[in-house]
Amino acid sequence: MEALKVLTILNWILIGLYGSWVLYVLLGLSRPSGDAATQGLGVGFASIGAFILILFLGLNLLPYTIPKVLIMILMLMPGLFILSRLSDHYFTSLERNQVAAARDNGSLYFDDKPRRDLAAALAAADTTRLRQLLQQPVPRLNEPGYYATTLLDFAGEKAATTKNITQLMACLKLLIDHGATIQGTDPQQVPTHFRVCKQGPAILLKWFLNKGADPNFRPEGGSPILFEVMRYGDDRLEKVRVLLERGADPNAVMVDDETTYEASYSPLMYAAREQLWDICQLLLKEGANPDYRTPKGDDLKQLMARHAELYADVDDTPPAYTVFKKLLESHTKSRPE
Repeated sequence: MEALKVLTILNWILIGLYGSWVLYVLLGLSRPSGDAATQGLGVGFASIGAFILILFLGLNLLPYTIPKVLIMILMLMPGLFILSRLSDHYFTSLERNQVAAARDNGSLYFDDKPRRDLAAALAAADTTRLRQLLQQPVPRLNEPGYYATTLLDFAGEKAATTKNITQLMACLKLLIDHGATIQGTDPQQVPTHFRVCKQGPAILLKWFLNKGADPNFRPEGGSPILFEVMRYGDDRLEKVRVLLERGADPNAVMVDDETTYEASYSPLMYAAREQLWDICQLLLKEGANPDYRTPKGDDLKQLMARHAELYADVDDTPPAYTVFKKLLESHTKSRPE
């Protein structure tokens, strides 16, 4: 009997809390807000809530254990569900933070102490500590870790996303001076400069090219780095300029992928497709072929006509487009018949 009395009291407490919530909802519905459909939905939920409240009141008045236990379970279920969701969210957030911290200090990529220590020094941009660690041989210096990431890759990605680029570039130099290679030991691996060329500044790309990085690198089944720097990010014009100055082919074509609209595009066509008219001017001046046509029959003239029509519709032609169009016309006239 004592247990039944305790159970009844606990149920009254839970019913009181539930009733307070139903009352709060009903009072909220008395204030005009939202459209008719929202108001109707709210009335429907409140009605169901009020019916359940009356049902719980009746069951808790019965002098039997089973109805009271049933009420207890039904009243606690929402709370247990919310508690479970909060617990999942907490542990998911904790795991996400741990992964982010491991990615930041490099321990996510390397499983051995020497490389983890080097990565930690790189993450801190601590050239003194890095120099000390590099005094000892690092047999796995160029070996890719997890996610095919080498120490130079990790340092390059840090340099590409930090404001402290001067210190990170000093770290890059230390790694290169002690035997780190841009390509790494696996010929199938994407080299460091390709990995960082989009998000990193032009000065970082230039640094890698000065250290011997390939300005015409093309990953297996992919497009040349010249296209990569045009996709997005800052300094796109300057990056294209740097690559062309270091020998990038202005007529290298994109991968022949039938699933994309830009399959087999030339750099000039891709830049025109993306309305990068300043880059178009630069490519044309550096020897890009304006007469190139893809196997599907696409060419620069079609792209130019399409954009001309679009600009005419909105009565707003970019000045850079006009400059490029005149340059293209001049280039066409100057060629021998």
